[in-house]
Amino acid sequence: MKRLLLLTYTLMLTAAFSTVNAQTEKMRTATELTKPVVLEATNVTRNGFTANWEPVENAEAYCVFVYTEHEASKDETFTVLYEDFNRIDFGNIGDPVWSDELYENLDIYTSLPNWTVYGYTTYVQGMVGGIVYSPYIDLRNAGGKYTVSVSVYGESGDEIFIESNGSSEEVKSFVLDHTGISFATFTFTNGVQDTFFHLHNTTGNEFYVDEVAVTQDLKAGDKAYVYVDLNDAVPATQTSCNFKKLKYAPDADIVYYDLYAVVREYNDPAHPDRYEQVYSPFSDKMGVVLNPEATDIENNIADDTDFSISNGILNLNKAADIRVFDISGRTVITRHYEAGTHDMQLTEGIYVLSINNKTYKINI
Repeated sequence: MKRLLLLTYTLMLTAAFSTVNAQTEKMRTATELTKPVVLEATNVTRNGFTANWEPVENAEAYCVFVYTEHEASKDETFTVLYEDFNRIDFGNIGDPVWSDELYENLDIYTSLPNWTVYGYTTYVQGMVGGIVYSPYIDLRNAGGKYTVSVSVYGESGDEIFIESNGSSEEVKSFVLDHTGISFATFTFTNGVQDTFFHLHNTTGNEFYVDEVAVTQDLKAGDKAYVYVDLNDAVPATQTSCNFKKLKYAPDADIVYYDLYAVVREYNDPAHPDRYEQVYSPFSDKMGVVLNPEATDIENNIADDTDFSISNGILNLNKAADIRVFDISGRTVITRHYEAGTHDMQLTEGIYVLSINNKTYKINI
């Protein structure tokens, strides 16, 4: 699948390519990029790390993504993305605040990164106007089927479009039957790992996006990944990327990262300056257990009377849902335990145990 890129990516990638010989680029044809090999993270802190990978031949840049993981313990409808733009606390319908820029990144106003707007952004308290692009969304579960619910402010008779780019392009629209806030929900079927969509109208009338939710039906055991950071313009001279502070996952104990490689391909002799981007497959995901200095569980459960653990033997005073990860972030146990004594059958090593909404580091 050829990924469709936002302007922010194009601008940053152009800077990353500035040192590459242009004549060599123009001669390149039929380039193929192999799947990157991801390596263990280094410089791990309570809320940051350095992602690492092996170089990919012919790559000109890399795009690195960071996620949190949600594993469904039962069949459920999971909210993959939600945004209400409530951090925009200025402007009003009668007197919106206009931007002088054709492109705006909304990171300072949103709960997840990489919401963007094109076409002279307008701000109204709790809403944003323009051509509004979502972040990347991993929507591979449920066979790529997902639901987008939106709340917008617009004028009666205006038609609002939602264009989703995934395994294919799917377009939905609705006509406002009154001036003010309207709600609409649509189902799409093109979900992939780097899905995104944008909202716009075609009348030229001002309209504002008030609220957006993306949900997906999960089966027990399905894993959903939520993007919480990215660097979409790492030059090919680098094989690492430092995420110093995960602003959008400040309380995460475990995160994951992966990446793909990018190269520009010139294959139109009539227009030698035109190019297409070629993408590698996504790498495998690498887990990162944050806060490596966490106290061992045997030393910090004195005030927790619900359970105890020693050398992998778990004693529960009441039933609990438990997850255990190895030091690389791979899930090794996820199950419901009844009250009693249980041998977790863990081999020697360091693990992270999640129980009762608390996380502990254990050493077997």
